[in-house]
Amino acid sequence: MAFSLRWLFALVLVAAIFTAGLVYRTSLSTFVAVNLGVIVLLTATTGVLLGRLNRTFWLPFCVFGWFYFLSSLNPGSISVLNRYSPGYQISEMVTSTDKYARPSMIGVTEEVARRRARDFEERAVSLRHFEEVSNMCLALIAGGLAGIVASLLIRQKPEK
Repeated sequence: MAFSLRWLFALVLVAAIFTAGLVYRTSLSTFVAVNLGVIVLLTATTGVLLGRLNRTFWLPFCVFGWFYFLSSLNPGSISVLNRYSPGYQISEMVTSTDKYARPSMIGVTEEVARRRARDFEERAVSLRHFEEVSNMCLALIAGGLAGIVASLLIRQKPEK
């Protein structure tokens, strides 16, 4: 499988956008990263359905990418599986290594207590953004790995 310079540039651009989403953890960066991932999956799906893309790589990419992304959305039917998803595990690992626990409100003024509670809520939202971007990134990685494995398996010729 040969990569053109155009595909390499697109891959680096997507990686940069996802890295920015993981680092900054704002609503805007999360929105851009997740929507970029959905656009990539939609474009690949459309290309496969119209026959414009090579099915040996892109069909498994679409199947595994959409499956992982949709299962990470956490609907009620599969909410039990959410704690086993890699995005959730990475988010929990970041939380456990972060020395930012729920603040104590005993013996502090009301203003300090409100500020601590607001800071804690902002941190929780930031971690939720991190989890969403990491799940979308992992969906694209899972799709890419599935496409590579499928391409390698199909290209292997059985020995006689």
